[in-house]
Amino acid sequence: MYLAFVNEFISGAFSVEHAEALCQEAHDLIEPYVVGENGEQKGYTNLNKPQYFDKGLSEILTQIETRQEVARDFLADEGFTPSDIVISEILYNPAANQGDGNSEFVEICNTGAAAVDLSGYAFSDGIAFTFPQNTSIAAGEYIVVAADAKSHDGLGCQVFQWKSGNLSNSGEAIQLSDAEGIQIDYVIYSDAAPWPESADGGGSSLEVIDLRAANSLPDNWKASSAAGGTPGRSNS
Repeated sequence: MYLAFVNEFISGAFSVEHAEALCQEAHDLIEPYVVGENGEQKGYTNLNKPQYFDKGLSEILTQIETRQEVARDFLADEGFTPSDIVISEILYNPAANQGDGNSEFVEICNTGAAAVDLSGYAFSDGIAFTFPQNTSIAAGEYIVVAADAKSHDGLGCQVFQWKSGNLSNSGEAIQLSDAEGIQIDYVIYSDAAPWPESADGGGSSLEVIDLRAANSLPDNWKASSAAGGTPGRSNS
């Protein structure tokens, strides 16, 4: 589980691309008040030369890349392999004409090139469900776990009904673990920006934009253009 959290961290909030973008944004926001006409004045600053401000950013970005490399080497040495199973779509607050809570669902996708045995895999936090023995998900396949399986008849995919619980309308964590209790995927969604607000009772679901990118980041989710989402099929 620890290795899974390290991988989630360096693939999501602390990915090189995401972390460097945040640092650059902070640099650009602060710069006018540090250097230049409206910047810190001589005698009242520890910045000996204006160019040192840019140099500081460069050093931070280098440190981010270095720590990323160290973390990835650590995961490789431990033999960690990220799972190909990802949480790909969530309908947590259906519109009134969509059957209220009965329409709620969570979708998973196998992004890998081989089938995965889901026997004993389980959802926790919010909803409770354990996949039956001999359940398999093929490469590229989507599976739906819903509050009411009958509400999703005719999807042409495997549909399961969760045992208990519901998806909070204000947002919460959804965790998928394997049969040994090791975290496979983990998403904390919200009904507030930067999460798409039209998924909060507006009839849309939350859909992952890029299945290969970190689904822990709200900017990798969008509101579905189709009412009720696209359960059991590609989000595109």
